[in-house]
Amino acid sequence: MANALKPAIPGISEAWLDDSGRLGWGREVLAYILPNGQPLRVGKETWLMADGETADCRDPQRANEFLAKTYHEGGCEALGHLNGGVCAAVWERDVQRLSLVTDFLGLRPLFYLQQPGRLAFASEIKALLALGWIQPSINEEALAEWLAFEVLDGDRTLFKDIKRLPPGSVLIWEGEQTKVYPYVHLGYSEELSRWSESQWVEAFIETLGQSLQRRLVNPQGYVLPLSGGLDSRLLLGLVSTRLQQVLPLVTYGEPSSRDVKRAKEMGKTLGYPHQILFLDEEYPKKFARACIERSEGYLNVVDSHGWTLNSLPSSCQVLVLGNGADLFLNTADASYSSEVRAISDPFEAYIAYINDLFKFSEWLHWFTPGFVNRYRDLPRQRIEEEVAQTPGASLSLKLDTHRLFFYEVDYILHGLSVVRPRFEYTEPYLDRDLVMLMLSLPPNLRAKRYLEKKALSHVNPQLARIKGGPMSQPSSLEVLYDRLERRLKWGFRRLNVLRDAHLEPPSSTFSNMHHLLRLKPNRQWVEDTLLKSPFLERGWFRPQAVRQAIDEHMQGIRNHTRHLGAMITIEMVAQRFVDKG
Repeated sequence: MANALKPAIPGISEAWLDDSGRLGWGREVLAYILPNGQPLRVGKETWLMADGETADCRDPQRANEFLAKTYHEGGCEALGHLNGGVCAAVWERDVQRLSLVTDFLGLRPLFYLQQPGRLAFASEIKALLALGWIQPSINEEALAEWLAFEVLDGDRTLFKDIKRLPPGSVLIWEGEQTKVYPYVHLGYSEELSRWSESQWVEAFIETLGQSLQRRLVNPQGYVLPLSGGLDSRLLLGLVSTRLQQVLPLVTYGEPSSRDVKRAKEMGKTLGYPHQILFLDEEYPKKFARACIERSEGYLNVVDSHGWTLNSLPSSCQVLVLGNGADLFLNTADASYSSEVRAISDPFEAYIAYINDLFKFSEWLHWFTPGFVNRYRDLPRQRIEEEVAQTPGASLSLKLDTHRLFFYEVDYILHGLSVVRPRFEYTEPYLDRDLVMLMLSLPPNLRAKRYLEKKALSHVNPQLARIKGGPMSQPSSLEVLYDRLERRLKWGFRRLNVLRDAHLEPPSSTFSNMHHLLRLKPNRQWVEDTLLKSPFLERGWFRPQAVRQAIDEHMQGIRNHTRHLGAMITIEMVAQRFVDKG
């Protein structure tokens, strides 16, 4: 197990066996935030082991003491509520009880495998598979859900018998019986909706500023990944104006990408050290295997771009990430396409919105009859059950909450797996106090990230005026250039030089995956993975549909980027973890 979890660079390696022989555990972690010296003895017959970030205690010399004190004062649930995100295990030898806890947002995951008389847990699934307790196999119910929504919720994983401890939950194993219960129920409310807009802007800026101050007490080794969007731009604005600190910046993308162009201008405006990591044309193929190894199927391989951060120098140790603002500061219906917005029933519109991978209406086209008959109704049933249990005073608040914690946060956090072996990370937007504030925001201030745009304009007007910011105004020359470019493309379309799929905007702000998959090296990789492997024989996809998707994408007839990525992901997971045993 330990070998499966070792970080990419030397870190902390600790192992401990209880005198009774009933428990053995260990840590393989980086040494940037929590120090060594675990497990901690927190009682005469009680030991504690934890991993994660304690934003309220940044002194490594006091971190273990802080963890022990937190447990003494509030037990496992207090550990889960710690600001920053901590997962922990507590062993009470006198009563032979093991407790596991995940933080309230699931920033630090835990997985477990239970068999008669024994239980194993780890922060990554591959460590559990390394035990050899089970013959790995794909959980087809979870697969059906992933193919519909591209995320898995609750305790489900892609592997039979292996479960995830849900965010904000405690597991108790005692007398060979397991009990799992949630200790927190988060959701949107409107308790503070009587505040004025200016009060909300002021409170948001102040709370986010405090979050950054907690995390940047000693910022040596910290680096801020900067995109061309709003989230990291606002963090940069606060770091420069409120904290008056200088953090190294890093941006990745194709040389002509929007992120690279805008981030360059931001770095130049502030005079901050800024490194650009260029994605080459073959990065989808190059990064895919490493992505599968680290994310274990939770992340679509077309989203493997974050792996390029692993090429940063060793002086970069902790990533100050901008995840979260676009998740909390928005509403579900504000994200709907015009097609989804035309659906009158709010729940049906929401289902259509989150079913954005393989549409339910197309399952008979994509999947084998057996797979469809067994699982077509299952993903929808699970959403119905989850929304019914989601807190909220109205259906719209319930849907916003479900979108946030089921659909958005889960997917973003799974992306952290590609950087975890090399870096620690801190998430200022997912600060406990800021989360509670954002959950009280009225919908009109959340919709289309209205409050975030107001805050950026107030904090740093210079950054807000750069293209993509809320105060930016394109020049007449830029407007003219955009018009000419669009007309030229549509002219080529009428001449059949370009197809409809070629006219789509780039697939992301940092690269154009639609186009990259059509290039020869990546195209060959797609075809080899899906057509020259056992994929078509696994009984999930119709061979004709797979071949048609590849042909249509490569010819530019339709854009199947995420479909192809999903199929490659599933096949590579099966090859790596199931076929190899």
